[in-house]
Amino acid sequence: MVFGFGKGKMEILLNKTDYKPGEMIIGDINLELKKPLQAKELKISFIAEKEYGTEGSKKQVLYQTEKTLGSQGEYYNNVYHFELKIPEGILDLSQEFKKKLTGIALKIYERKEKGGFFDDYYHIRASLEAVEGDNIEKKVRIKIA
Repeated sequence: MVFGFGKGKMEILLNKTDYKPGEMIIGDINLELKKPLQAKELKISFIAEKEYGTEGSKKQVLYQTEKTLGSQGEYYNNVYHFELKIPEGILDLSQEFKKKLTGIALKIYERKEKGGFFDDYYHIRASLEAVEGDNIEKKVRIKIA
């Protein structure tokens, strides 16, 4: 994956970074490539992820949705608009995750002791899948409360 080197860079520009369940995430992907690039597709994703265990050693995707913004073709310097809706019950997913825990993992979750922690992270990921070579990808964290 390329995060702004070699082939050029990708930026995710959002209307804001703090959201509530049910709101629309509105933004643009700004591609600034050094030369035209043949790619399979351009996608935008909204991902809810839980990090848990000692020092966030494990990750579990709680929710993911993606939208294709462009199909196979040549990509160069351009801006691609997107809108993604945050599900109403997105904050309830942590409780669903907790219900699946057993044994020590559940005890750590409930007590948050022994260096264990559980945090929810929400981010927007844009990816341009190249026909040949490395893909270009960018992530931006958002807050949902």
